[in-house]
Amino acid sequence: LAKILRMEFFNSVRLLDTGVLSALCFALLGLRLPLDLQRLDRCMWSLAECWWRQHIRARRDGVLNTFKGSGEISGKHLAELIGSVEDLHELFFSTVILHWNLHAPLPQSQRLTASDWIEMHRVGGVQIVREEVLSPIYEVLAKAPLDPLLLGPSPGDERVEGPAARSLCGSEATLEGWASVQGDGLQMGLEDPLQLPLHNGLEENISSLCEGTFSGRRPKRPSHAVQVLAAPTPRREAAWLTFCNDSLLLLSLGPAHCPFAFLKLKEVKLADVDPGRALLSLNGSSERGRVELVLLL
Repeated sequence: LAKILRMEFFNSVRLLDTGVLSALCFALLGLRLPLDLQRLDRCMWSLAECWWRQHIRARRDGVLNTFKGSGEISGKHLAELIGSVEDLHELFFSTVILHWNLHAPLPQSQRLTASDWIEMHRVGGVQIVREEVLSPIYEVLAKAPLDPLLLGPSPGDERVEGPAARSLCGSEATLEGWASVQGDGLQMGLEDPLQLPLHNGLEENISSLCEGTFSGRRPKRPSHAVQVLAAPTPRREAAWLTFCNDSLLLLSLGPAHCPFAFLKLKEVKLADVDPGRALLSLNGSSERGRVELVLLL
C-alpha cells in the first residue's frame, strides 16, 4: 500500500492507551500481514508513527492515561518507557517476527527463548527496550498464536493449488524450486546482450540474475559472485532452479519451460550458507573468482 493509504487506515484505528500486542491486534484485524519483510517493515513503521502521533496529541490535550491490559504495559507508561517512534517501530516489527518464530513449524532448537528476545534489544550493553516491556509480550505470545499476527502471501502472490509442478528436467534433478539469483561476478561472454531477441519475460529474468554485469541498474553489489535466495512462491524476478546431481545448475522461467541458462557446478565453490535467510553464495573456483553463466538462446 502507498504510505498515505497506510497512514489513513491506521489513523482510523483508536490506538490510545493500547500496548504493543493490543495495538497490533486492533490495527491488523481483518488484514493479512505480508510475507515480504520490506512490506512488513513499512506497515510496522506506519503503525508506529500513528500510535506515536495519537499519544503525543493526547498528552498535549491532557487525556493520556496509564492503562495496563492483557498483562502488557500500555498507553502513557509504554510511551515513557519506549522513548522514540524508531524504537516503537523496531518493537512492533520484532514482535511480529517473534510470533512467527514461536508458532512456525520450526525445530524447537531454533525457537527464541525469552532471554534471547530480550538480548536482541540490547546494543552495546545498553537495553534499548526494557525487560519489563518485553517480558509480558513474550509470555502472551508463547501461550498461543494470535490470528492478526499470522503472516501470509500478499494478494497476487498466492501459490495456485493443484497437482505438484513437474520440471522438464525433473527426472535428473536432485533438488529444484523457485529462487531469486543475483550475480556480481557472472561472465556473460556477450558483447551486446541487451540486443538479443529474447522472448517475453526472459530479458527481465536475466537482468535480475546478472544485476552486476548484465543490467543497466546498479544496486548494492553483493560480496559473492552468485547469491541464490529461495523464493516461497514464483515471482517475476525469480527463476526455476534445477540441480542435476553435482554437475549442473539449470535456470528456466518455470518447471514446464526449457532451461535458458546453466552453471557448471564443478567450476564454482560454496562460499557461504545462511539457513535463516535460505541464502547460499557461490564463488568461482579459479583465482579470479568469476562464474561463467552459459545462455542457451
